[in-house]
Amino acid sequence: MRVALIGNPNIGKSTLFNQLTRSGVKTVNFPGSTVVCYEAKAARKSHAHITFIDTPGLYSFSPLSSEEKVTRKVLFNEAGRPTVDAVVFLMKPSQLRRKLIMLHQLKMAGVPFVVMLVKEKITPSLQNEIDGFSAHFNAPFLVENNTTTEKLLNVLGGLDPATEASALPAYTPEERQTIQQNLIAELKLEQQSAVSNSAFYCNFDKLFLHPIWGLLAFILIMAGAFSLVFWLSSPLTDFMDTCFTNLSNWLFVQLGDNLFSLFVAKGLVVAFGASVLFLPQIFLLFFVLGLLEQSGYLPRAAVFLDRPFQWLGVSGKAFLPVISGFGCAIPAIYSTRMLSSKREKLIAILVLPLMVCSARLPIYSLILAFLFGSESSVAAGLVLTGLYVLALVNGAIAAKVLNKFIKKDQENFFMMELPSYRWPNVKQITQQVLRQCKRYITGAAPMILAFTLGIFALSTFPNYDKPTQQERFRYSYLADAGKAIEPIFEPLGVDWRVGAGLLSSFVAREVFISSQALLFNASEEDEQESILKSFKDIKKLNGTPLFNTANILAILVFFIYALQCFSTTVVTARETKSWRLALLQLLVYNSFAYVLAVITYQVLSRL
Repeated sequence: MRVALIGNPNIGKSTLFNQLTRSGVKTVNFPGSTVVCYEAKAARKSHAHITFIDTPGLYSFSPLSSEEKVTRKVLFNEAGRPTVDAVVFLMKPSQLRRKLIMLHQLKMAGVPFVVMLVKEKITPSLQNEIDGFSAHFNAPFLVENNTTTEKLLNVLGGLDPATEASALPAYTPEERQTIQQNLIAELKLEQQSAVSNSAFYCNFDKLFLHPIWGLLAFILIMAGAFSLVFWLSSPLTDFMDTCFTNLSNWLFVQLGDNLFSLFVAKGLVVAFGASVLFLPQIFLLFFVLGLLEQSGYLPRAAVFLDRPFQWLGVSGKAFLPVISGFGCAIPAIYSTRMLSSKREKLIAILVLPLMVCSARLPIYSLILAFLFGSESSVAAGLVLTGLYVLALVNGAIAAKVLNKFIKKDQENFFMMELPSYRWPNVKQITQQVLRQCKRYITGAAPMILAFTLGIFALSTFPNYDKPTQQERFRYSYLADAGKAIEPIFEPLGVDWRVGAGLLSSFVAREVFISSQALLFNASEEDEQESILKSFKDIKKLNGTPLFNTANILAILVFFIYALQCFSTTVVTARETKSWRLALLQLLVYNSFAYVLAVITYQVLSRL
């Protein structure tokens, strides 16, 4: 038995899908977050014969957007006949009247359906309407609660799949209006029904959607969230730093002073420790963003930003891939398929690399720790907020420029029904964030391991028999290669070691930290210094500190604008069907990042 979950974007289809199947599909409160369908069997063995389909959001069976077309294709074939055995229609009680036509169409097509009413406080008059709807359409109407999945499975188990289904009826606007009026009369609906808590929540919308107060609320909410992230994660980061440092020293003592010991203790352990050192920040940041998503706030940010996005030449819906880009540019690029305009999709793809993806977070965390230490979490949080805002500003400028050169193909539109405010599901968010952190570790670890092996070999050979690490490193292949390219990085105020790290970050941004930790530990005399402290204590050949405020900010500027993910370039080429465009994007971003970083250092170093 195949059962499709349908409803507006943001209504909770993926959340219910996860509860029924325990599949772990990521849920996001944005239309278009699902542009493909997911299928999975019910988790309970007693209902394993039921296959659930999580579909993209839709507002009607007459599709306009890409996600609506996908859902229509899943539900009905080209002749309009149903291809599923039953439908679970999720909606808010206050949406009942607006869904009359869709419910009528399902009934006329002979598709068995269950209506799931998501959480809203229901008044007695509204309950009467619900009972009337259930009787008229001969369909169960369930109210979401703690036993939702159990009730739904039992109801679906008692349904008889459609055997004589007919084609889905299509109506003209005039016919829709007539049918709507007739249904309202048949159901004897009152002139207006209301959800009792809607007026209370309207006060929040007046704040969050206000052109001035909404912007202030956005900045304060994000600044508070990021400050909290740094404040909570700082002790955890320090603890992990100490653990990896002690483990490295202990292994070196236990294994003895030999090549294998050097590789394991000062190579693998240091590199892996550097790559996972900032997992607490990443976990807490994604957790906070998950709270904001499920609470219903971030969709309101999308509506709030629709007007400025229209000025940039795209609709507010483009904000949704942009927000996805704050996690990773690759799925964000795929999510641009939800944009009906090819021009809008192209603009979004070209500006997405400017967003603060998760791979940048370890770099930003390291730089902010260098600048502020662990004593000023508020300052670090404000700066990180500024980096996110700057990413949006950079994207806006880039979109405005591209808007002048890319020909307009159709009018942009943005239709979105705001989700209800609700308490986030902490358990579900935690599970999602843990999966994201796991993907971060498993995705980066093989690449970091391979890179570490290469760096270790290049920094140890050919003079691996030298008595000290410093001598082995000074006369290694890596030292010779690095010194050859050092003139490229001297305008940034750094030596070849940092330059080699910047080049290595094109393999993956996360590798920058592990490569620097490995290089600095290889050249440091004091083996007891922690990874973070080595960034402050490392010296140039002339004895002056390698890092200072000017060049650390130049490095920050480089990472803000550089496109250092070849996977993003490959996906861009696939989605735009143009390797020329993808490679041009790679060249332009990295050239611009280098020039701007040089200007930053040269100006700040002279102040």
